[in-house]
Amino acid sequence: MTQDTPHSATELLRKLISFPSVSHQPNMPLIQWVEQYLKSFRAVTEVQAAAGDPTRANLIATFPDKHGGLQGGLVCSGHSDVVSAEGQPWRSPPYVMTERDGKLYGRGACDMKGYLAAVLSLAKEVSELSLERPFHIWLTYNEETDMQGIKELVASPTGRERLQGCLGCIIGEPTSMQIVYAHKGVYFHEYTSIGKGAHAALQTSGYNANQAAGEMLTHLFALQQDIATNGPFEEGYPVPHTTLCPSMVHGGVVYNSITDKCTIGFDIRNIPSDDPDRYYANLRTFVSAQNDRVVKASAPLEGCGTSLQRVEEVPAFGGRVDCALVRALQAASEEKDNLVKVNFCTEAGYVQQTGIDVVVCGPGDIAQAHQVDEFVTEEQLIKCCRVLLKTITLLCGGKSKSSI
Repeated sequence: MTQDTPHSATELLRKLISFPSVSHQPNMPLIQWVEQYLKSFRAVTEVQAAAGDPTRANLIATFPDKHGGLQGGLVCSGHSDVVSAEGQPWRSPPYVMTERDGKLYGRGACDMKGYLAAVLSLAKEVSELSLERPFHIWLTYNEETDMQGIKELVASPTGRERLQGCLGCIIGEPTSMQIVYAHKGVYFHEYTSIGKGAHAALQTSGYNANQAAGEMLTHLFALQQDIATNGPFEEGYPVPHTTLCPSMVHGGVVYNSITDKCTIGFDIRNIPSDDPDRYYANLRTFVSAQNDRVVKASAPLEGCGTSLQRVEEVPAFGGRVDCALVRALQAASEEKDNLVKVNFCTEAGYVQQTGIDVVVCGPGDIAQAHQVDEFVTEEQLIKCCRVLLKTITLLCGGKSKSSI
């Protein structure tokens, strides 16, 4: 690191935005820069390259306690990847931070490099504290797609070892610094109906895949309505029950052909108290029986049938309100009425599965995430720095000299 190395949250955000760390593209330059930055403040670091791809990685960095211990303490975690800005009509270059009227614009400014910049800006001060417990900083990859980074990090030997005795983890998605203690899970599914293509005038020569797909859509919408009517319900969410949304239907290419394949993509977003697998079991039973009917009805044609698979999942998250982590954050923010639930998903469910307390709390408004001219306000960035530093001192010990 040189004398030109940025230290303020604003300048660190400028640096982080300059790395176009779009999901499924290399993030290693960003990870290596952050590692060197934190090592300059004597953090113990480990870069974990993605399985089978050395261009993407997680970073674990730890400020040891005053005895050199690396286990327990507090984790501040955030993802390093961003969604693409391609095709969006930005007023300024998306990977060059621009300041206008108290707002800091750039891809990832809100989701979630603003939080990362705030955390990194505290490195010097944290390194000078006499910590009773360690403080950890995590950066992950591919949160915006399959969340593979956090899955690998919490399963890694270092991740498991550092979490022993941990008081909690703050995941810094944009919440306007409100404390999110629960969110829904999301499970993506794909249904496939295979028929036999033929000219539309030759009905007996083919079997239309759209017929079974239509039955599946009817079943999905009926199940959706049943959930909305009968629950279960959980207060605190804008939509207080599990939802099911058939969102994509693809079948057929021209008017005068019998469709040989039709697919339906849909998601299930469950409240934490509702098991999404019971809906998956319902749908698998329906599709299995339907497949038997299609095979019989399409005979003597071969290869026709239906199938269902789950293609991706993000577990729901339901945290404890009465825990040291929440109490410290509320004391640091000097707010009591700031506990909320949200519909969007984060890495929190995977971290919670390790057995530690987790909250989601970070600067910026989720409405800005992924948008053209994405921004975070300087006010939110400053508040995040202040709240995090006080939370660190409350949970990890030491006395801060900061005037943030």
